[in-house]
Amino acid sequence: MNALARLLSVFFHPLIMPTWLVLILAYFFPWALQPARPDNIHAYVMMVAGLTFILPAVNMAFLRWYGQIHSYNMPERRQRLRPFFIILVLYSFCTFLFYYKLNMNFEDNFFRLLFLLNMLVLVAWVLTLFVKVSIHSMAAAAIPAILSVLSRYTEENQLLPAVLVSTVLAGIIMSARLQLQAHTLKEVIWGALAGVVTATVAGVELF
Repeated sequence: MNALARLLSVFFHPLIMPTWLVLILAYFFPWALQPARPDNIHAYVMMVAGLTFILPAVNMAFLRWYGQIHSYNMPERRQRLRPFFIILVLYSFCTFLFYYKLNMNFEDNFFRLLFLLNMLVLVAWVLTLFVKVSIHSMAAAAIPAILSVLSRYTEENQLLPAVLVSTVLAGIIMSARLQLQAHTLKEVIWGALAGVVTATVAGVELF
């Protein structure tokens, strides 16, 4: 069971969740990624993967190499503050890059989505200033919440399968974190609540 729980924790790491989200939307509801078009939507997915997953992951590796963090799991709350702040800076840089280089703004759905992801990272960092919560749970719970907000704009419930599957998957991911004893039940619940509330409130305001 622990091996499966570790595999799930890696495969659905918080850093890769934005890429999964963009892939889901690219398949089920491309409107949410406008101004991306069918002929260039793969480029958007690759840019999101590079800027929100690969670049932060490389930075985490450097922090581990130089002893700034003792483990990628970062079991102590204080160990998480610097890495989370770096991730917040990188996500903000990603959003600014799309604004400055690609002339995107809040009229573009893709830019709104990036801004929403920034809000989630910001909330995660602010929470970590005071308490330790499960960021895996926060990210996993935020995905169905975001999809639920966007489903208001669908005409044939295109996102319903994705909402249902991601909700079940969120529960599985939370169970995996508990199985590994990486978090207490309280930390998992608070992480999930933070993800749902932030994604819902910010999503409703932005879209």
